Amino acid sequence: MTVLLIVLIVFLVPVIIGWTWGHGEISKGLRGHPFLRAGSDVDLPDPAPMLSVIIPAHNEERNIRRTLDAVVAQDYPSFEVIVASDRSTDATASIVREFAARDPRVRLFENHDLPEEWSGRSYVIQKASETASGEILHFTDADVALDPGAFSTLVTYFTANRLDMLSLFLRQESSNLWDKVVFLFICLFTEITFPFKKVNDPKSPVAMAVGQSITVRTDVYHAIDGHERIKSLRQDDVAFAKLVKGLGYRSRLVYGFDMGAGRWYPTMGRIWTGWTLNIYGLIDGSFRRVFDGVLRVILPILVPHVTLVVALVLLLTRGADVLVTVLLAMSLAAVVLFVWFLLRFGRVMRADAAPVTVYLAGFGIFCGILLWAAVMRFRSSEVMSGGKPFFVTPHGGLTCVRESSEA
Repeated sequence: MTVLLIVLIVFLVPVIIGWTWGHGEISKGLRGHPFLRAGSDVDLPDPAPMLSVIIPAHNEERNIRRTLDAVVAQDYPSFEVIVASDRSTDATASIVREFAARDPRVRLFENHDLPEEWSGRSYVIQKASETASGEILHFTDADVALDPGAFSTLVTYFTANRLDMLSLFLRQESSNLWDKVVFLFICLFTEITFPFKKVNDPKSPVAMAVGQSITVRTDVYHAIDGHERIKSLRQDDVAFAKLVKGLGYRSRLVYGFDMGAGRWYPTMGRIWTGWTLNIYGLIDGSFRRVFDGVLRVILPILVPHVTLVVALVLLLTRGADVLVTVLLAMSLAAVVLFVWFLLRFGRVMRADAAPVTVYLAGFGIFCGILLWAAVMRFRSSEVMSGGKPFFVTPHGGLTCVRESSEA
């Protein structure tokens, strides 16, 4: 028992150091992470480049009105809005026509068929982009509401930094407590497995994008054949980022929590299936990425909670000897550091504090999602992906990720 206690205490040392370091990163503003705030630091080129906003939508009658209200209210001087309805059977198209009738900047692109091997989202983005007249394309979702001034800030940053592609992390808007808490752990997993420094380093192969907000130069989009090379992948955002960066174009991932809000999943069933699909795309066949998630996210959270239980049981059964007391104190310190970190991390993402009250249950759900996504990915499920995972070759071609030594 003495040896076991010493081993548990030793395991807690790097956990405490790790969460302490995490607090230091937050205190320094998540060092190196660029933030954008809608309506600030606007210095647009003159004339401002034409912006084509493309919104893929499938049965989005509950969300599309709110999204379009926020878009048409933007103060950006030159933009058009193309809502690409993908085989919608609800009132999505009629709502868009209402907006188009009173605002000439808005138009509807309707798609009624889906070619073989294409995912619906990729296909409508591709076809709508062919009709766009803007110098810059901006892809966003039908459940995203941008803050006033977002386009002006976005284009200012995009052009000033001479980017070819820019993606934003937006804040979450949800009334579902479980959705909120799982989102915290998903963001933590993403932060750790896709470090911003590597994502934004042109020399690093690590690439990442969030489908809720992707901005790309129109000439670059057409030069890489748009979504053609990733047409069968349902998780098109990360794949698109890998394609753009892999071909040598300049891309960047930025915090946009003060730029707009997106809605994720309203029910537990959709939380499970939706985030499984997203994590499935993130791990992309990489055992290293799953291992990183377990080693750097799951274990630092799991270990102190397990050792705390062990210490409490031993305290009740054996009494408070030195090793038990040290284990209890270190476990409590690690748990407090983590919960405090989660609160501060949530504030960075403009989330409320409520999810932290059920963080253990949320952590359990996240672990289940990660495990199931890993099982599905390593079984190469066609149902989940709509196609095989890939990587970008030095010549811009795509091949199966399991054929790559970089997987």
